[in-house]
Formats: sequence, C-alpha cells, structure tokens
Amino acid sequence: MSVGTASRVGALAWSRVNGYARTRRALAPLIATLVLLAILHAGGAAPGVEAYGTSALVLLPVLAWQAKLVLDAEPDDQRLLSSTVVGGPGREVIAGLVAALLPAVLTIVVALVLPWVIGAIQSGHALSGLLFGLWIHLLSALTGLAIGAWASRATSPDLGRATLTLVIGVVLVLALGSGSVDPLGWLVPRLTSSVRAANNNAFVDVLLLSIHALAWIALVLAGYTRARLTTRP
Repeated sequence: MSVGTASRVGALAWSRVNGYARTRRALAPLIATLVLLAILHAGGAAPGVEAYGTSALVLLPVLAWQAKLVLDAEPDDQRLLSSTVVGGPGREVIAGLVAALLPAVLTIVVALVLPWVIGAIQSGHALSGLLFGLWIHLLSALTGLAIGAWASRATSPDLGRATLTLVIGVVLVLALGSGSVDPLGWLVPRLTSSVRAANNNAFVDVLLLSIHALAWIALVLAGYTRARLTTRP
C-alpha cells in the first residue's frame, strides 16, 4: 500500500471516528465503561493482575458493542462512495476496522488509569500488573472488534440477527474461554483462562493462550473481510 493510499485509508478511518463521536453514539459505551469499572473496583484494592484481568473480561461486551456502533455510523450508500475514494472495497474494509478499533484506545486508557485514581490497585508488583493489564485489554479489544464486525449492519443487516451475533459471540467467549468445558475452549479466545494463568504466574500459558487468541482474531476478521468483499458495500 503506497503512502498516498495509506493516507486516504487513514483519513477515511478518522472521518468515521469523527462521525461516531459527532452523533454522540460514543456516550453510551463511555458511560457503560465508567459504571462497570466503578462497580468492579468498589470492593477495594486488589493485585494489578487480578483487577485488570477482571476489568478486561467485564468490558468485552462494551468493546464489541462500541466496534459495532462505529461500523454502523456510516450510511450504507456512503460505503460505496468511500470504497471508490480509497481505491477499492478491500481498503474501505480496512479503514472501517481501523476506525472501529480506535475508540477502544480511550476505553483501555480509562480502564488502566481509573483504578489507580480510586485506589483500587495494590502497590506490590504494580509494573507487571500494568503491563499484563495493557495486554489483556488489547486482546479483549481485538476480540470485541471481531465480534462487533460480524454484528455490524454490513454483515448483519437485520437488527435481530445483529443482536444475537453480538450477544452470542460475547457469551461464548466468556463461557468457553474459561476452559471449564474443554475441549470446546479452543473455539474461542480463552481470555478467562489467560487471566487465571496470570494470577497463577503461569506466564508460559499466558503466552500460548495469547497466540491462540491472536490466531482466532485473525481468522474471524479474515472471514469478515471475505464476506464484505463478496457482497455489495
């Protein structure tokens, strides 16, 4: 991808984020994030790995919902024009995914900073807890992006289908990802198992589970991209 093309893709992604913010769709996920984090951390200080791991799981539905809202912010007819501007439908899809992921940056920053502000993180092993928190929230955001993309209007035009895709996707990740129903756990990112492994200082397991999660995310997003490219924008 040339510099000029990358610039157009970036400009399209940023314009979609601006549209998402201008229509005030961003308020609901932000409020939900603050409420969930306030409830989660109301019990007092906890080790960083435990606190951040739990918040990444709790925020998964919000991150998936947020991604869907961003992808749905642009009218259907506008996507065809956007595809022409950036040089093809593939680049339009990339711009959409980038735009859908960008608001998650703010969500992650809030999730990492707020517990420190309200004194919900214990001081011991603070750096390792923060690094794990950043990583597990990133995995949660990417998982939410994959679910939210499939629940977006472009691939799930019916509201009922979109809602089921969003809810079932999140529930399956949280339920199967705990590892309690093996061998089905490999079907989804095992975020819950990753948090448990980190709490047990089993960092090799965290690495292996992270590789599996990234492979799942890449596969699901590749399927979404293929579905988008074989249908009219």
